Amino acid sequence: MRYQTSEQMLADAEFLVEANSFEVMQLWKDYNDKVEWYERYGGGGFGVTVGNLDNRPVCISIQVESINGHKVLFWCATSQVVDYKMIEALWDVYPNMWASEDANNFHNIVHKCK
Repeated sequence: MRYQTSEQMLADAEFLVEANSFEVMQLWKDYNDKVEWYERYGGGGFGVTVGNLDNRPVCISIQVESINGHKVLFWCATSQVVDYKMIEALWDVYPNMWASEDANNFHNIVHKCK
C-alpha cells in the first residue's frame, strides 16, 4: 500500500519511535538481521505541520516501516520551534498507536513486534 496522505499513514501505524533519519539507519543496521524489516513501507514519508507557536510552524517528518508485520511510525521534529505537548496531542487523535519510544529504547518496540 502506498500512502496518499499523512493521515492515512498516521491512522495505520501501531507503534511510534522518535528518531531522525540517521538514527533510523542505525536501527536498521543493528536490527535488520534480527527482524523482518521492510523499509519505506508505502513509499517514503511526509512532512506534517502539527500547529503553530508564536506564528511559527511546528513540523515533524514521518515515515512508516514494517517490522515483523507491524507498522512502526518513525518521526522527527524538523522545525526550529518544537512543542512536544502539541506533537503528543497529535498521537492522541490516533488511538491505534499504543507504544511510543525513542531510538535508544527501540528494543522495546522490537520485543512488542514479535
